[in-house]
Amino acid sequence: MSRWHDKSCLRPQIEVENGTPKCLACHQRPHLSELAAAGAATNSSPPIPPDKPLGELNLWWPPCVPYEAPNTRVEDTTRSTHDARTLPSPPVAKTEVQMPPIGSSSVVYEKAIRSDQLRLIYLQGVEDYDYPVHVALEVHDLENCPEYEAVSYTWGGENGDSTRYCPVYIGPFWDVLFQTKNCWEMLRFMRPRRDARIFWVDAICIDQSNVPERNSQVANMGWIYSQCSRVVLYLGPDMAVPLGGRHPRRHQLHELETGSVVPKFPETHKPPHLITLRTILGRQYFTRAWIIQELVLPSRLSIGVGDVDFWADGNTTNYLSSGVTDWAWEQTEAPWGRLLTQGPLVSNELLDLLACPRNHKLQISETVCLRSSESCQGRVRAHTREA
Repeated sequence: MSRWHDKSCLRPQIEVENGTPKCLACHQRPHLSELAAAGAATNSSPPIPPDKPLGELNLWWPPCVPYEAPNTRVEDTTRSTHDARTLPSPPVAKTEVQMPPIGSSSVVYEKAIRSDQLRLIYLQGVEDYDYPVHVALEVHDLENCPEYEAVSYTWGGENGDSTRYCPVYIGPFWDVLFQTKNCWEMLRFMRPRRDARIFWVDAICIDQSNVPERNSQVANMGWIYSQCSRVVLYLGPDMAVPLGGRHPRRHQLHELETGSVVPKFPETHKPPHLITLRTILGRQYFTRAWIIQELVLPSRLSIGVGDVDFWADGNTTNYLSSGVTDWAWEQTEAPWGRLLTQGPLVSNELLDLLACPRNHKLQISETVCLRSSESCQGRVRAHTREA
């Protein structure tokens, strides 16, 4: 369980002492090692499975999508067909989501949310950067929610450490939800110095132990990223650094590549080489195919690099083409980047870019289908990415 108070404690009064919360009502403190062990024993989040061989992925196109499949080495040719209607229909998400068995996160989330709802994080500002990470969660209808930001990041960060051992405190009881180091660092970076910030993060806003809820919310991610006020791309604590109370400078993304704006870093975080847009595109973050929709769908994007927040919108590609000599997205590690903030696509353009040989590092083996949330139109080629 994630709650560390006495069972009789109904009105917690939390005070932070030496970086650790304590309850003045029941005189308890969280024993993080015990909570972590209990959470590991009851955590129902499945590990990431290894990629299956081509032809055994059990994927299908929606019935409304005619498609062309390239020649492959699939032994069972009876499953290779140009008529998607002969394949099994995808499961339909239910409006009501069932609760999982009692586990480490059941107290945090209380009840599952419907498929037409989302949770949002309310992160209150603090002056001390090292203050414990404490957030509130609120549930809203998709069609009746406040303005919010969404965060794009990777759970494991640049070193791939997906171990959940960093405590994030939730709600009035300060229930403990352990997250990866990169997620925890991202929350500290997102925390304002005053007032509050409202945003969406998959690892916390979705109950990862509730498989039906997780499935229904993953299906909503296209809507979530396209409707947010902006996406904050978090590259990691080596790039998005604490500024010691100063506000970041704000510049357009193409200025990072032209060299007209050079990010400054604290002495303790100085990078070993000059940071440019090309070097950023070579980071491990951009090898994850999952982040593509998170950067293509929103209308605005922000990237923290040193003391600068670089922002991108629908004009960024034009600015790069006209302002940077010999700039070509096809010569970078992320050719699909020219579609940043271009919005929902119903075309083969992104699929063709993903087929570029430079995208061999994308860590995914699955068929990619881009379609609008309202309909599936046109002919789509099946492209497979292998790790």
